[in-house]
Amino acid sequence: MKITAIAKSHSDQTQTAFKTEPALTEEVMQCAIENFFGPAYVDHFFVEDGLFIVRRAVIPKDQVTEYERSLTQAENLLQKRKENADQNREGHLKRVSEDTGLPIE
Repeated sequence: MKITAIAKSHSDQTQTAFKTEPALTEEVMQCAIENFFGPAYVDHFFVEDGLFIVRRAVIPKDQVTEYERSLTQAENLLQKRKENADQNREGHLKRVSEDTGLPIE
């Protein structure tokens, strides 16, 4: 995930809003908090209108790079979980097909 700009409309003296590519989802944000940022940051980061909101006004450039890395890792983890779920489902259906003698359509 790439942070592409600061969203002026959602930023002020207490928080900074970032546009991301692709737009940030709640699912990716929750995964990032749970697995990469840590639960202590649940009140520091959130999603609003597809924007990544950080409850800080001043953010160093290297921190933005860290945010991108963590959000990308969350995207990758969710994709891997989806792939594993799909593989598990396919394996299960194959076993049921073999057990019942019925084809999968």
